[in-house]
Order: sequence, then C-alpha cells, then structure tokens
Amino acid sequence: MLVVRSDWSQYATDAVIAELYEQIPRTPLRRVFAKHLIGATLEVRMAECKQPPTLSVEETSTEIRWRFGDLIYAYFPDVDDAALEKAVEYSSIATVIAIIVPPGYDWILWSGCTLVTTIPDQPMEGRRTRRESSRSQSLAMQTSKECCMPWIFPLHTYIAIRTCDAEIDRQWPRDRVILDLLRRYNQRVVDSARDKAILVDIPTG
Repeated sequence: MLVVRSDWSQYATDAVIAELYEQIPRTPLRRVFAKHLIGATLEVRMAECKQPPTLSVEETSTEIRWRFGDLIYAYFPDVDDAALEKAVEYSSIATVIAIIVPPGYDWILWSGCTLVTTIPDQPMEGRRTRRESSRSQSLAMQTSKECCMPWIFPLHTYIAIRTCDAEIDRQWPRDRVILDLLRRYNQRVVDSARDKAILVDIPTG
C-alpha cells in the first residue's frame, strides 16, 4: 500500500503525487497508477460539467488515451520513438492536446516535438543524407506546417493543475480536493479487482 506522509498538507500537490509515484517499483504498476489517477481527475471534471461531453478511453501497449470532447489526454508510460511519433500525429489532428508522461520525461518529449515540428521544408536535394540523420527529420517531412505544439505535462504537474482547477470550480480547500481525488483513485483500483498493492492509505482527520 502507498503511504501519504503525515505532514503532506504542508507540501505542494505535485510533491505529494511525485512521492506516491516513487514508492512504486519500476514495474508496469506505475502505468496502472497513472491510469487510475488520471481517470480519477477526469471523473472529477465530468462531475463539474453541467453537460459533460462524451468521454472515451482506449488503451494500447504504448499509450492510454482519453478523448473528452475535442480534448485529447494521452499518457505515454515510455517516452521513446513511438511516443514522439504519436505526439506529432496528435499535434496535426487536434487544436488542444494534453500529453502526460512519467515525472522527469516531459522535457525529453517536448524537445523532440519542438525539433520535429520546427524543421523547415527543404528541397529533397538539400536534405542531409548522412547516416546520423534522425528519425525526427523523416517525421518532420510528414508534419503539417499548421500543426500545434502539444501541451506536455509530467504526471505530478498535470494532477496539480487539475487539483487547482477543481479548487476553483468546486470552491473546496486544496486538502479536501486532494483527499477526494485519492478516494476516487482508490475506488477505481478496487473496481479493477487487481493491483491492490497501489491502493493509497488515505490520511484521516
């Protein structure tokens, strides 16, 4: 079971979430933790909408994707070539994008997306043909000039932003919002009937 430190309320939300994440061994359980935590934030957001848009979820070996109306939330458990290619694809098909990655990997994906989406078109004869030409360059040849830069967040920062939004929308104090989120997260873990090791021991009082 994951443990929230006794003085958690004195720390920023992203620090609380990052500490929970670090308690999980580097196994697929981190992916499951992120899946249920992001799902809980979207559940909160659905509750805030008077007429919530349709929410659809799709999971593959490389990503978990939620479509909330026109907004795409995608979680990439691994930041690799496949994640970069998918991020570039998303930037060309939607105006507003939220891509979430494990803590510490947002800058890597952001840098890759920046490179891919800003390489100018060149005549074919002017392109480099050396072996070290990266996959990013070939992706750039396929990318529309009108593509938008995706919003890329590390998991703990995304949760902190959503928590802040919920404080405003629900007019709740931060501590109450976080505890509500963790209860929703725990319920999702219980409903999945597996992975009980990543339940959170929620503080009381």
